[in-house]
Amino acid sequence: MHDAPLILEAGGPIATITLNRPAQLNALDIAMAEAFEAAVNQLAKQPDLRVIVLKGAGRGFMAGGDLGVIQRALTEGPHIVDAIMLPLHRGLTKLAELPQPVLASLHGPVAGAGMSVAMAADLPTKKYLNLAAIKTMAAAAESEAQKRNVRVTICIVDENGDLLF
Repeated sequence: MHDAPLILEAGGPIATITLNRPAQLNALDIAMAEAFEAAVNQLAKQPDLRVIVLKGAGRGFMAGGDLGVIQRALTEGPHIVDAIMLPLHRGLTKLAELPQPVLASLHGPVAGAGMSVAMAADLPTKKYLNLAAIKTMAAAAESEAQKRNVRVTICIVDENGDLLF
């Protein structure tokens, strides 16, 4: 079991970023925000990477910002919130610039900052989503892309990081 607020598994074509504060429903604190930015920056340097998976440990993806840390901003000042939001924003901006598709495996609470992280994914999926439905959506997206003369590559990865198609 890892004590780090975020676990990066990268090696080969699939990388997984796991939000790892399950006792707090992966609520975002300063350490997790900084680790998220560092993980995305590390992934940006991996040319053989083909897909990035975002997931949450435990019962939920991310319940938002850690209210205990945000409460500190009332007494210590707004720089506390900046210490969370600025690295998160930089990480999300960098993630959006990467050429690899980003999948988010959503389960349990997805709120606040968690919604921002989930929506940064190219394909937010609900854990155990019907594979046939995903393939149908992917085929429709590829068909629409062909009409617009755009090349699209879609792949689906399960919660173990195995490529489904």
